[in-house]
Amino acid sequence: MAWEKGWKFNLNRIKKKFNINFLTPKFVRKNQLLRINGKYIIPKSSNFETKLFQIIKLIVFYNSIKNINYIYEFGCGTEHNLVFLSKHFKKLKFIGTDYSRASQNILNRVNKRFRNINGFFLILLNLPKFFI
Repeated sequence: MAWEKGWKFNLNRIKKKFNINFLTPKFVRKNQLLRINGKYIIPKSSNFETKLFQIIKLIVFYNSIKNINYIYEFGCGTEHNLVFLSKHFKKLKFIGTDYSRASQNILNRVNKRFRNINGFFLILLNLPKFFI
């Protein structure tokens, strides 16, 4: 599967040396032409798209997480979203789920460094009826 192959790429990098930047999925490209408000732009920063989405995530979370203790990400891949958010919301518990074995292997390595991030193997096609 394509996802398994993609997450294995990240896993192999992390196995050699754990670096948070190695969690960034391969599909996140730098120095790309972007379209914002119907106009094309060429960002000056090589990681503009990543930084833009991080700002959006923080705005959404700061406005949405009142009175909750857990954040679940279904299809968490390399856990890059969970790691980013866990740095900003240290009191919350983060749960990552994915059906990829490579993703679960990455999650085990992330959990050793970020104790508020855990997860489990989940195939969304086999969800209990109360999720549907």
